[in-house]
Amino acid sequence: MKIKITIAALSVVGIFAIGLIIFGAIQTVSAVSVQNKTQTQAEAAQTDRSDSNANPDAARYDRYGYGMMGGGYGMMNGAADSYSGQASVTESAVQKDTAAAQKNAQVDKKTNTIIYSGNSVKLVIAGGPEKADGKFVIDGLINPKLVVTKGADVTVEFINEDADVPHAFEITDAAPPYDYMSMMDGGIYSGSVIRPLPKTSGGHYAMTTITFQASQPGTFYYICPYPGHAQEGMYGKLIIK
Repeated sequence: MKIKITIAALSVVGIFAIGLIIFGAIQTVSAVSVQNKTQTQAEAAQTDRSDSNANPDAARYDRYGYGMMGGGYGMMNGAADSYSGQASVTESAVQKDTAAAQKNAQVDKKTNTIIYSGNSVKLVIAGGPEKADGKFVIDGLINPKLVVTKGADVTVEFINEDADVPHAFEITDAAPPYDYMSMMDGGIYSGSVIRPLPKTSGGHYAMTTITFQASQPGTFYYICPYPGHAQEGMYGKLIIK
């Protein structure tokens, strides 16, 4: 009888010991997992810092809210990141596109106005070219008033021709004067926002296009929402009727 009790006691002790071993193994695996996760996060953070150092403008965009702030150019307006879809063009290509876009445009130099006709409109817009630093140039006019038919599909080809700073594009119902952080005013049409394009490099310009429908009539403004630019006069009037 005593022997049976001893054997039973040893069995209980054995089961308990096995349980401790399993528990210890689980704790070890958990600790290793946490350590690996921490190391991965640290490496990711280091990568982010390296990317910002490689592109100084990228860190500047984050500071001024071109990511999530105000939905800026990420969430709220639903605009695609123009850095991922931009092209590089030359002056001759810009001139060719401008000439093609003028086919359905009536340019009035005296009133600095361009009237577009038809249900499909293309605007070729240069940002900050040498002859008009800190301004938009469309069909040879500086910050012109644009008139577009309600319901027209509008394609904007935006080119940054500035050798010094980035430029962006947005349509807003906020009238001038503008604050330094004008991008907080928000866009009026879905898909009518272009994030900052980098300055020129080696005679090539950064370019991207967007398309939206001018479904809402009224008086609006196209602006450069990059901090301080609209405040300094980089904007024009847009009439949809």
